[in-house]
Amino acid sequence: MTLTAAGLAFGDADSNSNWNNPTRHAWDDFDWIRYACQQANTEDEAVELMTTDVVKKMHASGVSENLFIIGPQKGYLIEADAFHSKTIPINDVLVRSNYPKALWTTQWHKKLPITLKFTAEKTKTVRTFQTIRLTSLFGIRITKITSDSITAHQVPRFKIANRFIQFIGKKVTIHLGERRIVGDYSVKLLELNGRKATIHLTYKYNAWEQVLMQHIQPHIGHITLQDMMNWSRLHEDDLENLRPMCEDKFPYENTVIYKIPTTHYTTLSSSWYVPNHACSSLYIPLHIADTDIHTDYKNTNAAQLTLNLLETYGHDTLTPYLKQTEQVFLKENNYNEHIATWLINQNQPETVATFLTTSDTTIQQQAMHIQQLLYEISKKPDTNNLLQQLNNTITSNYTTTLQNIATLTTTLNKQSNNQNLIQKLTTIATSIYHLRLQQAQHLNLNTTQYTQTTHHIQQHFNKQNYHQGFHLLHNTYNQT
Repeated sequence: MTLTAAGLAFGDADSNSNWNNPTRHAWDDFDWIRYACQQANTEDEAVELMTTDVVKKMHASGVSENLFIIGPQKGYLIEADAFHSKTIPINDVLVRSNYPKALWTTQWHKKLPITLKFTAEKTKTVRTFQTIRLTSLFGIRITKITSDSITAHQVPRFKIANRFIQFIGKKVTIHLGERRIVGDYSVKLLELNGRKATIHLTYKYNAWEQVLMQHIQPHIGHITLQDMMNWSRLHEDDLENLRPMCEDKFPYENTVIYKIPTTHYTTLSSSWYVPNHACSSLYIPLHIADTDIHTDYKNTNAAQLTLNLLETYGHDTLTPYLKQTEQVFLKENNYNEHIATWLINQNQPETVATFLTTSDTTIQQQAMHIQQLLYEISKKPDTNNLLQQLNNTITSNYTTTLQNIATLTTTLNKQSNNQNLIQKLTTIATSIYHLRLQQAQHLNLNTTQYTQTTHHIQQHFNKQNYHQGFHLLHNTYNQT
């Protein structure tokens, strides 16, 4: 995935076709994207480069892809391999993963044995040992029917995939009202009646699109960044046992969400990024105008920390705390973009870049501190209580968060063995404070009178005079 200075975002998902350039000169997916993003200034130019040039003229690709192009005015999905391409305009919302749809029939031996049509569905009442198919070679066989479940497996039980023989005939038990993946299929048990069962059968990714769209549909017309973050954290249980957005089986998995405005997109286009699984990571902002990224996101520190959180807390525990913090980041980012827009209108491009870089790298730094705090909390005997207190602390906006940090610091200071947590909290508070001072300086506001005050605040914190330190910090922050 990548974002260009022209306000164009590119992403891809392999679609596993064999229609590829077999030579050693073949391009991979990033070559394909790079070819367009280095030259295209508009969405249509990108489409032309990725289809007419790469597919029709050069047959360059060594992989098949679903290619996403999103710009300030239009969006497209391109399904393509080295010899075929279909361009699909995105009119509202489109979801896609690692499979062909418009090019379904080009994958003769991989997809047509599953079903002749991607969207094929069938509801049927079956008995034990009966096989149900979607007008296809493959299907599923019911091997057992009980009072509350069925057991099924795919037939035939083996297939050739990527030049290897793959076993796909694992038996799967499906309870009443439940959906399960059986080989290449989604099977939902609708009804049981003695020795008969009524089931719904479709290709597993057709079902996945439908179930995911059930989450998205109510938000169409007013989809927010927070919505996109929430959807990136959907697990199997949220998607009726279909492929999760946050996948347990992959230890390393990052996510990027792009936001492209219709105006000032060469400056304000942005990405929100997590270095590992979204349910153990805080999303951080990066604007296309930024000239730097926080050090921990340039090396492996951020990714390793979020991997530690995943291994410590698992996939669901941290989600409400991450969302609460991200709401603060999103609100402050909106404030920052409002000022950046004003600077653009004042024709101050260099100040815009400096202002946004400072704002983004500081939020990135705060995300690291908060995730380190979460990791330290995991080592405490009262982890759940501390998590709830933290959830009640980082809320609403920076002003409220500073007040809540002061309160939590006072509470923790009355207890023993909490100095490491307090140190992190005061670090977060001073980071918020310093960001306001830096932003004021970028706007050519005089902050020299606060230099000595900043020194006094840090002295109070070093001496554990937290009440005095936060009192001085709040007063100065409100003045700036």
